[in-house]
Amino acid sequence: MDSGAFYGFCEDRECWQFRPHRMTQEGHVDNLTPFTLAHDQQKDDWALRNDMTGKTVRRFDTKDDATKGGVLEGAVGKQGGSVRIHKLNGMYDEERTYPRSRDPRSSKG
Repeated sequence: MDSGAFYGFCEDRECWQFRPHRMTQEGHVDNLTPFTLAHDQQKDDWALRNDMTGKTVRRFDTKDDATKGGVLEGAVGKQGGSVRIHKLNGMYDEERTYPRSRDPRSSKG
């Protein structure tokens, strides 16, 4: 693997997909743990997966349950992370950074 990138689990295709490191304003790699929130068709729920380990951190009945009022931030943990959120159809929807103070200034969010 290239040291400038990490790979994340692609739930809808059961493959590993490339996810580049995000850069800080100063040009340093931001060491956020990458997560993916995606619908699990087999279990008919939403799984928050750590992309570095491939392990499911937490499951939710609905996407709204996962994204409301700090629930996702709590599931990511104190170390924080970057969460890619997918739509029900598996397409990318949005990305959230926890804690918010670690969100790179160059991002649109």
